Amino acid sequence: MSNLELLLNYAKRFYGRQFITRAVVYKDAVTKFEELLNELCTVDIIERSGTPSVKGLAQAMGYSPNYLSDMLKKETGRTAQDFIKSRVLELAENLLLTTKEPIHQIAEKLGFEQPSSFTKFIKTHLGLSPMDFRRQHLV
Repeated sequence: MSNLELLLNYAKRFYGRQFITRAVVYKDAVTKFEELLNELCTVDIIERSGTPSVKGLAQAMGYSPNYLSDMLKKETGRTAQDFIKSRVLELAENLLLTTKEPIHQIAEKLGFEQPSSFTKFIKTHLGLSPMDFRRQHLV
């Protein structure tokens, strides 16, 4: 048992060290991830195919979902899911401020099954309901 524990500890240390020793490679990977996310996370693409998933983005980059999130977390302090949520939030803010579309249509465009889920998402991240956010910024 102690040998197995020793082996697992070495594997864990090696896994963590690769993020330190390959910093230049990972900075390029972060840039590539951000470009891929911006390319795949647009209103048109989300409306047709849904919100990009960590799994899909990781496959496109040749990584496993866990590895991608670990790498992003080490390099930026944010997980892949955080990046996706942030991008969807940017799109939501833009649609709320630049269109007169009803909230339920914006929610549908951004891949939310229920308008209430969209409202909760906006309220959690911005501290205001979508209507209040719109009113406050269009004054």
